[in-house]
Amino acid sequence: MSIKISIKNIDQFKKFMEEKQEKTKEAISQSVRYATLELQNQVKISIAQGTNAPVAVDTGRFLNSVDFEPIDSNSAKVFTDIEYAKFIEYGTSKMQSRPHFRNTAMVVHDGIKEIFKNEIKKI
Repeated sequence: MSIKISIKNIDQFKKFMEEKQEKTKEAISQSVRYATLELQNQVKISIAQGTNAPVAVDTGRFLNSVDFEPIDSNSAKVFTDIEYAKFIEYGTSKMQSRPHFRNTAMVVHDGIKEIFKNEIKKI
């Protein structure tokens, strides 16, 4: 007894899968961009309005320093290069911490997952 297996249209299937793979890469890259912009925006709102930690605006320098930078097509970072930002985020012996970056990241976590889901569903 023998079984014969024959696969037809394998070239079309390979092309289809390659197209899906490329679209998936693009969707992930776009999702990273949207998620990064959302996180940056929410950190700034937190700093200015105190939504995720006490307000941290005096001159506006800290608020205006919050920026983002792509690392590669699958990752990016939201950051500040203000030297005193770590003291605001983690506090000191004389100042309470105002963890805008950490708290905001936790708060927007589910929304960021939703961004990725929606972009991938479009494929």
